[in-house]
This record gives sequence, C-alpha cells and structure tokens, in this order.
Amino acid sequence: MDAKNLHPLEVLIVLLTPPFLPSSLQVLRALRVLRLLRLLRLAQLARRTFSLDGLRYVAILAALTAVGGGDAYSAAKRARRSPPRASGTGSGGPSRR
Repeated sequence: MDAKNLHPLEVLIVLLTPPFLPSSLQVLRALRVLRLLRLLRLAQLARRTFSLDGLRYVAILAALTAVGGGDAYSAAKRARRSPPRASGTGSGGPSRR
C-alpha cells in the first residue's frame, strides 16, 4: 500500500504547512499537532488491554511464551550436547591442533 493511503492526514498536513510560508500563514504549522491524534487510539487499546479480560489474555500469552521458550531452550541444549573429547591438556590423549 501507498503511504498516501495509510496516512492521509499526515500527507495533508505536510502539503499544507511548508516551512517557507509567509508569517501570516505560519499558524497553519500548528496543524502538525493533529498527528498526535493517533495517541488516542493507543489510549483505547491500553484501556482494552488492561481490563480484566485483557489481563487474562496477557497472562495466558506470558505463560505460553515461558513454556515455549523453556522447551526451545531445552531442545537446543540437547542438540548441542556431545560426548566429551580429549583436549590434550593432561588427559593423556593426543593433542588436536
């Protein structure tokens, strides 16, 4: 998708508020503050996430992440395990260089 389609307000603000406008039209540069409206959506998302149902889902996701991460770590450790080799430092075996 094109940036113009994803963020039409930002494109409009950039086009309407160039820095070389006469000082009488510099007030239009205050429109750039409208980009902060996106934070309102973040507040709604935070309210939904920190509700009782949202916290329940977050707890389930955290538990699944911990269990899955532990299982992946265990599998990686098992795959790296190999029989001990003689290093040649006092073990009496031949040196590998």
